[in-house]
Parts: sequence; C-alpha cells; structure tokens
Amino acid sequence: MKLLSLGPLLLALYLQAGLSQAVENVGASCIDASKNVEAIVHKDLDTKSASLQVTPSPALREAFTALQVSASSVYPTAVRQIEFCEVTVSTFDVRDGHVAGTTLFVDRDPPKWLMGVAPDGRTFQLAGFSDPEEKFNELIGAAGLEIKSPDLASDVVDLYLRVTGGEDLRESVVVDDLQLQSAALTDFRRRYPLAQARTLYARWWAGISPALKKALHRPKTTAEENEFETQFFRYQYGQVLEETVTVSRHGAVMPRATRALYSFSAR
Repeated sequence: MKLLSLGPLLLALYLQAGLSQAVENVGASCIDASKNVEAIVHKDLDTKSASLQVTPSPALREAFTALQVSASSVYPTAVRQIEFCEVTVSTFDVRDGHVAGTTLFVDRDPPKWLMGVAPDGRTFQLAGFSDPEEKFNELIGAAGLEIKSPDLASDVVDLYLRVTGGEDLRESVVVDDLQLQSAALTDFRRRYPLAQARTLYARWWAGISPALKKALHRPKTTAEENEFETQFFRYQYGQVLEETVTVSRHGAVMPRATRALYSFSAR
C-alpha cells in the first residue's frame, strides 16, 4: 500500500530501477561464470584469440521455474533459481576501440555453449560441453523435484532436450509427416547446393514408407513402476530415429534406446 501512495510516475521509476538491477545481476552472474569456462571454449575452438560473449536466456530460466512450480503442490512455491547463460563467439574482437581480430566459421553454424548458474555460483556445463546429460541430472537434482505424472515427466524431457542439445536438438523432434518434411528440407538446403538438394530430397522422401509416415506421433510418456518412459521421433541428417528415455521420480533423465527407422545415403 505504501508503494502505491508514491503515485504512478514514482511507481514506474521504482519498478524500472528494480528491473534494471535484476537485469544487471543476471548479466553479472553470467559474465562471472563464463570466466570459468573460457579455457574449455578456447580449447574446443583450438584458439586463444577468439573473443567470447555471454547472453542470459530468460526463456530457459522461466521454463525451469515453471517446471518447479508444476511439480509443487504448495503455493507460494519455493524454487531453485538458476540463470541460463549462452556463450558464443564474437565475429569481431574489439579492443580499445579498434578491431583486433575477426573470427569466421565456414560451412557450419557458429558454435554455442550453455551454462546453468546457481545463486551460490555453482556452474552446470550443459549444451556444447562434454557430458551435458550428467550435468543436467545434477541440475535437476538440485531442484529437489518430485515427478508424479506423465505430463510432468514430458516437461522434464522437453527441458532436457533444450539444455543438453540446444534448440536444434529440440526442433529435431518430429510429430507428423509434415514436420518431418520441413526438418529434412531445411537440412538438405543447408548441406547441399540447391539443385542437388532438390534431387536428394526427392529421393529421400520417396524412400520413406507410407506406414512410417503414418506412425509418427507426439512424444508419448507412460508410467512405469519406479520411473516414466518417454518415446519420441527425431530427424537427423537423413535418418528417422525412434528414441526412448526414462525419467526418474526425481527428474533424472537416462537414454534407454535409439533405433534408426530409416537411413539415407546421398551416394
């Protein structure tokens, strides 16, 4: 009530100041955490001269918070606040107002690395680093979740795909033949000259049986005795894959099986 008595203008300024402080704190935590992984990133790039930049991911922070809220039966919900930070390579290395170097990637997308940062500074090295699946399970374990339903387990798998393989991995999940076509068209256009991409894509699509096209469906989660099992389909470089993962009652995800339903050779 005292806050409202300040008036609309002062209230707006107060909220703006609070928002600015929150954004500043998030940015600072990401920058501090990135210093701990610089050596790893430079080793992956096989260079020490690349200039790195780090960007917070509010969407992932919200997704992780929403997962905790959904898993809780208590309101207001106590949540484990994790900031997600994406590390990328700057095209230009600017020092003292001058471009000191340039980094370009030929025939591939620029690499990305993802970290989760806890309030105490603990860092979880996720997509782009080695063993992101293990770090995801450490991250999800720190939240103290209790997974009680297939729907909640499905949400865990969705977050697992996003933070262990990035949005590219999540978007490789296909639920019907139209989405499969879209994923393949994008892939063939990226990897081949346009005329060759058209020819190869036509061959690829003609080789997929009508039964497989009809069998595609949304990720399906079922409850087992002590865990949940999620089965889904993915497109990857001409292959149609069926994958199965398990989700423990505390949210840990473990791959169970991967089966190639269709493979394609460009030769």
